[in-house]
Amino acid sequence: MYHTWMRFFTPSPLHHRLGLVCLGVGLQHGALPTVGPRTLDHHVAVVINSGSGWFTGPDGRRIPVTTPSLIWLTPGTPHHYGADPGTGWDESFVDFTGPATATYTELGYIEPDRPLVPLADTAGPRAAIGRIVRAARRGNPLLEVETGAAVHELLVALRRARADVSPDGDPVLQALARDAFQPLSVAEHAARNGMTPAELRTAVRRSAGCSPKDYLLGIRLGRAKELLAATELPVAAVARRVGYDDPAYFSRLFARRVGTAPVRFREQQGRNVPGGWSDQVPDPGNPPTITPLGPVGLSSLTMTTRDIDESVNAELTRLRESIDNIDAAVVHMLAERFKCTQQVGHLKAAHQLPPADPARESRQIARLRQLAESAHLDPAFAEKLLNFIVAEVIRHHERIAEESATNGEA
Repeated sequence: MYHTWMRFFTPSPLHHRLGLVCLGVGLQHGALPTVGPRTLDHHVAVVINSGSGWFTGPDGRRIPVTTPSLIWLTPGTPHHYGADPGTGWDESFVDFTGPATATYTELGYIEPDRPLVPLADTAGPRAAIGRIVRAARRGNPLLEVETGAAVHELLVALRRARADVSPDGDPVLQALARDAFQPLSVAEHAARNGMTPAELRTAVRRSAGCSPKDYLLGIRLGRAKELLAATELPVAAVARRVGYDDPAYFSRLFARRVGTAPVRFREQQGRNVPGGWSDQVPDPGNPPTITPLGPVGLSSLTMTTRDIDESVNAELTRLRESIDNIDAAVVHMLAERFKCTQQVGHLKAAHQLPPADPARESRQIARLRQLAESAHLDPAFAEKLLNFIVAEVIRHHERIAEESATNGEA
């Protein structure tokens, strides 16, 4: 005894140009009939949620299927599988095709050489399949686009659900991300992880679908974009922050990968972020919103100090006087700080030391963020303030170095 529900679709050539299209979806459970032997001309992801069975690939070996598992059926590959008659199984399947399947295969999301994949959990994949099922209602004008988008989501969900993937991510990738901004070679990264360069390349390609160099480059350029958009740091300082000592090489690399020079990117994307740039990811269940002001709120916007109660106005004046005093103290402290940095600049120029010190800058940022957290100040704002100060200091040191070189030549 078994139960089956399925739908099949015929997307147009235009929909195929979206990269992926869904050809069918099905939900089945029970002692299902054996499938095959057969060969298909498209991909199928078969998600087995519970039960047990077997799978036979092109080599003819019969492999037990324990749940939860994923069975990959790929074009041109013979296959044969079925549920155990005594237990049956609960399966969901999605047929799909499109030019993006080649890219997903290269990235390691689809694994033709590994047709049977143990899963840690099927909640994510089943949720994506559920979206395809809901979109499959008769007469849905968005059917092809909705189901195609859900196939992309399914491939990501299946990648996350693999039993060999930690919920917190691959520890090798985490280590690379932690050290991404340090000027280390691939061999040095490998040594830090107790691996040979070849082992590191294999591990990263299996987990991220790319080489260690490309993985690190993506992280570095992402951070460089943030610094270019949200700070006034010179391009050379941005390059040093993300691990490149040669700003000219960084600029060429940025332009080649991003498609525009760092300076041009800043012109297009740069913005003054009130309150500082935040690294905090918004909660999807409670996203930031703009609350419309009602009549009371609107009237408060136009209120002047003459309309405020005298006692409130006195307290407001007292607080503003304290703020003014603090501002004055901040200005004087900054003046003293820049006097010290000017002396550091002359000292560096006299001994031909580089204007910037990336290692110290990194330590200062970490220290300042820690101080900000303990003082209940937004660490992102504190980092932005330090970035501005450091940019000015580097500019002063470079000018001092140039003047010193000119005077020496004279």
